[in-house]
Amino acid sequence: MQPGQFDYRCATITATGLPDSSADGLMSIDALPMAADRVAALKEVRRILRPGARAVFTCAEWHADAPLPHPRMATKWAPLIAAAGLLLVDQFIDNGKQARQLRLYKLWLEHQTELEQRFGPTGQSLIEEARMGPGLLTPNYRGLLLTV
Repeated sequence: MQPGQFDYRCATITATGLPDSSADGLMSIDALPMAADRVAALKEVRRILRPGARAVFTCAEWHADAPLPHPRMATKWAPLIAAAGLLLVDQFIDNGKQARQLRLYKLWLEHQTELEQRFGPTGQSLIEEARMGPGLLTPNYRGLLLTV
């Protein structure tokens, strides 16, 4: 590819199909928490990043002694990042994430029929999340922007 060009690929989060050390950077918006094996997903990030390249991702973190309210929430991301052989460079707490997420859930419910017609099972999954999600957004839920 020429400098400044890009292409889109469809792959899994743990097997991107990209060559080793081929990415100048990586950005993930709330996708890593969906991985069944988060450490494997983070190892794939490490594998495809060039030396000195950075990955930035958003996620949620549950920070309480109470049990996790949903398996998509990680208790702490820092140990998962370290287990994957990555270094956590920066962490930003996103105090506005809950309000944005609640607004998104409201919109999904308002457009339920359209989502289900257009996206089928994926649309139905979004509606299920919109119904369940507000109960997860407690003071123990924290939105993060992490840089590795």
